[in-house]
Amino acid sequence: MGFEIDIDPPGQPVSFTVKGHTVDGGEWSEAFTALPAIPAGAMVDLGNGLMPTVDAARFIGSILVEADVERWEALIRDKERIVSEVALAKILTHVFAGVSGRPIVPLESSSSGPGDTGASSTGGSSSPVTASTT
Repeated sequence: MGFEIDIDPPGQPVSFTVKGHTVDGGEWSEAFTALPAIPAGAMVDLGNGLMPTVDAARFIGSILVEADVERWEALIRDKERIVSEVALAKILTHVFAGVSGRPIVPLESSSSGPGDTGASSTGGSSSPVTASTT
């Protein structure tokens, strides 16, 4: 007994720009293009959650068009244009939403938790990197 599976054609590639500041305060930006759909094997790169920063960087690299992979690998290891783990998480969220077509919706605040806990932390991020899909 056989069967066929029709796979929907992929959409359009997703372009995004990562912007930030160098260690000495200069500004930089780098544009990338992600594939129009997430290859099934790329999900393996999300790993088991034990090393989320490594998994996120690897996953993003695996969904970029081939011409951008080497520049991505260089950027995440760059010691002048530092991409923090907080920034990497933001990039992952925006790129995953753009490629999968499924926006990431933040969880609603819990009303059963403690009251105001004061100012929120910036996670120690020294590089205000932003990701935007275009």
